[in-house]
Amino acid sequence: MLRRSLSRTCLAVALLGATGVATLAQGHFEIITGKSFIGAVPRDFYLEGNAIPVEKRNAVLVKTPERRRALFALIATAGFASQLQQKYSGMLILEGRLAICGKNVGIGSYGFGIRRQRSPEQQTQLLVYNQAGEQMIACSHGEGFGDTRAEAFADYDRVL
Repeated sequence: MLRRSLSRTCLAVALLGATGVATLAQGHFEIITGKSFIGAVPRDFYLEGNAIPVEKRNAVLVKTPERRRALFALIATAGFASQLQQKYSGMLILEGRLAICGKNVGIGSYGFGIRRQRSPEQQTQLLVYNQAGEQMIACSHGEGFGDTRAEAFADYDRVL
């Protein structure tokens, strides 16, 4: 149980950005566990016509200061086409708007992936896709993803 909780906390911190997460520690964000968490995590996540299993053990449900929820989880793409395996690492479901790499993402569900460096000149990228597989956001190290001066995932905007 402690290991699972620690895994979820690590996932939340990684997805919310390495710095500026002082807000998480100060109680501005709340990690949701128990029945609320169990009920919120889908068994499968639909992307590009495929129902891909969600790794519940690698998921975190966060409540923001505006009382909106954000669910982040890794997905199990093994056994799917290599194109899907290379493209997607996880999914997110947002009940409020969220700034990712300085770009606003609306309420909805999305897939995300990490494009790793192939050479020292290339930078690792965070990619966000809509459910049809269309790329919405791409940012590299230094553009908010993995940058020590900025968060990849910023606070929710207030939703009226």
